[in-house]
Amino acid sequence: MNKTFAYLSLVLFVVASLANLSGHLLGYAALYDLSKVFLMPLLAAYFFLKVPRQNANIVFLVALSLFFCWVGDILLIYTGRGELFFMLGLLSFLLGHVFYILVYRKAVWHKQKTAILHYKPHWITPFLVYSLALYNLLWPQLGEMQLPVLIYTLVLMLMGIFTLNRYDLTSLVSFRLVLLGACLFIISDSMIALNKFGYAFAHAGFWVMCSYILAQYSIVQGLLFHFEEKESDQPKFFKN
Repeated sequence: MNKTFAYLSLVLFVVASLANLSGHLLGYAALYDLSKVFLMPLLAAYFFLKVPRQNANIVFLVALSLFFCWVGDILLIYTGRGELFFMLGLLSFLLGHVFYILVYRKAVWHKQKTAILHYKPHWITPFLVYSLALYNLLWPQLGEMQLPVLIYTLVLMLMGIFTLNRYDLTSLVSFRLVLLGACLFIISDSMIALNKFGYAFAHAGFWVMCSYILAQYSIVQGLLFHFEEKESDQPKFFKN
């Protein structure tokens, strides 16, 4: 029964996603806003109905991540009414990223292995270069937002970096999907920042939500694969 409801939740998530993206392209603000409210609850329902019950601690952290992202989604709907909504939305997503970092630290197989970044710290270079380039581009336009955006950028990059430490401590598909999701999340948030701080581009809302939806789904599905795959299915790439 749980499987049936899980896939029903996934189907409804896809429907809500398509409605949201269509609302952007067609200019139907009401459709966009309404569908956005349902995205994270439906994805959360899919995750909770599929994840094994013995992983309560991680499930709780994922719940907090999705909850704060959902709150951020709602707050950003009202950014036209004042900067306070944007700031609160930024804070909500920051908390969502913090809880995702905690999830990535726990969603690993308990093996006597050293995390990859302890002996291959250069793996973080793309994240560092990207974050520095992005902040350098935004900095002249930020004004009083320089410090909040700097803090958010650092946490966002840490969220991506911590996915790397799951290498060889989870299944190959889980590692790849969660890493992909984190990268898409970074791209989505980058587009929000660029569009808001002086670098607006056509159909920004569509591309932001498209990458955001794919990011959240990739992370959730990657975590589910972590629990479903056997520990023997270890990733073999990037070996010396």
